[in-house]
Amino acid sequence: MSMKRNSALQLFFVMLIFGGGLLFPGIVRKVVRGTSDQSVLACRGLFCRDRADSTIATGRSVDALSQSVLAAQIGSESDVGITESPHIGLGVPSAITSDIYFVYDGVTVAISDEVVAKFLRSDCPADLHCTVEVLPCVNVLRVRDYVDRTLRPLLTSGRTMKMAKNANGSFLYDTGDMGPDIDGLTGDIASVLTERIAVYTASVCGDSGGRGGESMEVPSVPSSTVRVESVEVPGTNGTYADMYIEIDHSQQQMYVWEGGKVTREYGVSGFFDRYHFFGVFSIINKSDNAWSSIAKKWMPFWMAYYYDPAQSAWLGIHELVYWTDENGVFHEEGSDSIGTKKSGGCIRLDRGKAEELYNWAEVGIPVLIHP
Repeated sequence: MSMKRNSALQLFFVMLIFGGGLLFPGIVRKVVRGTSDQSVLACRGLFCRDRADSTIATGRSVDALSQSVLAAQIGSESDVGITESPHIGLGVPSAITSDIYFVYDGVTVAISDEVVAKFLRSDCPADLHCTVEVLPCVNVLRVRDYVDRTLRPLLTSGRTMKMAKNANGSFLYDTGDMGPDIDGLTGDIASVLTERIAVYTASVCGDSGGRGGESMEVPSVPSSTVRVESVEVPGTNGTYADMYIEIDHSQQQMYVWEGGKVTREYGVSGFFDRYHFFGVFSIINKSDNAWSSIAKKWMPFWMAYYYDPAQSAWLGIHELVYWTDENGVFHEEGSDSIGTKKSGGCIRLDRGKAEELYNWAEVGIPVLIHP
């Protein structure tokens, strides 16, 4: 970084830190609603940008979401779901703690500066070459706690739930295959704060970056916006049991739940749509390799979950099949089967994945299957 740019940055942050009354006159928000455009203009001092998203992916009410966000934000300023610390937010420049905006489903909402300040520590040691002894740094655990306890319920509150049931029991599942990438939101918020800290650090420490004397790339304009992506999400929420297997028929995806968290995900090849093996099942028995007298094929890492009287056959989770034809030629099912529905009730996993699940799953583990 040149001396000229460094001096300019120093002047910039001196103005930001000490000129609060002039440069930070209070936040202004404007929501413009049209047939397909939702935009938010947010100004706080020199951090003033016009953000817009022209696509609304669902019919969710913008007013309802905005009101719920504002209610959550008001409540969050006094209770962000994290334990207070004397180091959080003290002495951290306003340029770092200014509002962070996240965009999802065509709506832009704010995490207030008071909450953002609680994601930071102000007592992290600086490099010996720096003119200050301590610098701000991100407390990722506090960001994750806020995402889990405040943003996760907010972003998932409008989803449609249905019940899957059979003679063994019932459970609720989300009918949508796509949802917000909440797990990625923690890292995205932390990245925004890291960029801001980098700019501030360069202004007080120069090119060294403030820690370890390493040179670092400094963004010219700190970011204020995080876009929450839509990704495939599980249909259940991890509360059915401490450990269970979820199979999403529409996604052709398996989720392994432990302690309320998804610990493994596998693509599967499930049953044709004309079958309806939905509801609560469990692993009944296991075998390293099982023979199908109907298909005349071997099914490695067999885990039975149901006996279907209509077919007089056991159904199970197993690896892709293999067999030897009448000429003694060996064949094995290709991995391109994964993601397609092509069985009478069995759930196939790719090679290596079935063995991994087989070694984890004990007899009795619940298996939840939903459309």
